[in-house]
This record gives sequence, structure tokens and C-alpha cells, in this order.
Amino acid sequence: MVTFRRKFFLTYLIILLLFVLLLYPFSAGLITQAHEKYLKKQTQRFISSISDAENFEQLLERAKQKEALVFFRVTLIDPENGKILYDSHQEKVASSIDLPEVEEAQAKKTGYAVRYSSLFGQEMAYIALSFDFQGKNYILRSAFPNTQIKELTDDFSLTFLAMGITILIFFSFFSWLAFHYFTRPIKQITQAIRSYE
Repeated sequence: MVTFRRKFFLTYLIILLLFVLLLYPFSAGLITQAHEKYLKKQTQRFISSISDAENFEQLLERAKQKEALVFFRVTLIDPENGKILYDSHQEKVASSIDLPEVEEAQAKKTGYAVRYSSLFGQEMAYIALSFDFQGKNYILRSAFPNTQIKELTDDFSLTFLAMGITILIFFSFFSWLAFHYFTRPIKQITQAIRSYE
């Protein structure tokens, strides 16, 4: 026969274990959101560092000068005709207007997508931001390697899971001790009554 304490402890353990396991995918989502926010800030910084140019030629020149200081791909797009005005990694490139992050940036001012890049031979995270320069709208698209983010997400998720299980074990053990301590008088009363039967 399973005692009340064991039933309580097993139920408690199962509930906490399910809680930790359900939080596991949530933690990966938090890392992805933080990464997207970081990419957006980096791209906004790049835009602010070039957008105070006096004319369009100077804007392109500043983008070329900043190229050595950034560790990601930068593409400047004219959304009206889909023409790529500047790309930090290719001399001649095709139109990028049909890319999902660019289309999203046209509609919502910001676009984000993760996909394989044949140029870099790996999965890349793309962020596109719409900005205004001298009354004309442009889109700046940045690309970052996504493999590092995947590794970080996996490491964080596994660490989160290990910490959650460790905390679960300690908390369960101390809960069981407290439960054992507080139910001891009830057990003594029950044993005393049984001795008179």
C-alpha cells in the first residue's frame, strides 16, 4: 500500500517536473527574441551612423567606410524599384525586394527572417529596417551568422533544464522533510489509536 506521504511526494514531483519541461522550449524562445532585438539595435546604430550624410553619395561612402567596422553583411535597398544600391559583400547582386524580411520591412518598418545563405554557406539571420533619408524611403538589411545563436540557445536551454531539475530535486527533498516533520504527530496519534483496537 502506498502511503499518503508517498502519493503526495510523487504527485508533487510529477507536477514540478512537467513545469520545468514545459518551460524548456519557452527559454529557447526568449533567447531568439533577445537575439532579434540585438540585431535590430545593431542595424539601427549602423543607420544612425550613416544617415546624417549631406547627400546620397556621402551616405554610400559612409556605409563603405563603416564596412570594415561591422562583422555582418549590410545591404542598402531602394524599396520603390527593388534595386540594391549597396552590398558589403558582393559587387553585383540581384534584386532583393522579394525576400521575406524586405517585404515585411516595407509593410511594418521592420522585418526578420532566418534562412540558408548560399553566399556564406550557412544559416543566417536577416533583419531589415526601413528608414527615411532626405524624404526618400530606404531599407537597410543586415545579415548575421545564425549558427552561433543556435549554439547559445541550445547551451542556455540545457543549462536552464539542468538548473531546473537540480532546484526541483532540492525543493522536493526539503518539501518531503517538512511534510515528514509536520505529519509525524498525526502518524503518532494514528499508531496510538491502533494500539487500542
